[in-house]
Amino acid sequence: MPFDDDLAGMLQDAGEPMTLAGAPLHGLFDVDGQVMLEGGVTSTTTTATVLASVGAQRNQTLVRQGVSYLVRQVLPEPPDGALHLLVLAKA
Repeated sequence: MPFDDDLAGMLQDAGEPMTLAGAPLHGLFDVDGQVMLEGGVTSTTTTATVLASVGAQRNQTLVRQGVSYLVRQVLPEPPDGALHLLVLAKA
């Protein structure tokens, strides 16, 4: 089974439903997500972790439990970028 299939199953089981630019998906939502900034500084912000294959882009709208968020940044997650961390702001 390809690794991406394992990730999709993990997000289906552990994640929650949301939409990105109107398309349904499952992801991990975190109001206290940790984001590494330049110089090794860590910031706490609202984030969602989704499969890279969903094609998330800056300025798209993510909706979770009826609340809209603007995608501020799309950050590939180590080690291979198969997951993307979306940095969000309430829309």
